[in-house]
Amino acid sequence: HGTAMCGIIAASQNGQGTVGVAFGARVLPVKVADAMGLASVADVAAGVDFALSRGVRVINLSLGTRVGSQAL
Repeated sequence: HGTAMCGIIAASQNGQGTVGVAFGARVLPVKVADAMGLASVADVAAGVDFALSRGVRVINLSLGTRVGSQAL
């Protein structure tokens, strides 16, 4: 899912009319889930902190949770 989102956002022009909605944007992939697609709230918060510490200005989170979290 994350790879598909990165393509939609930042895909380079391919010569056949496809280009990302933010052509030329830089992407910093941050994986927080395990092989089953599960991550703790703490892992997600750590991933957000990691991205922010590197100057990321836009973060896409495609996730769902039943746990309310002040950190997130």
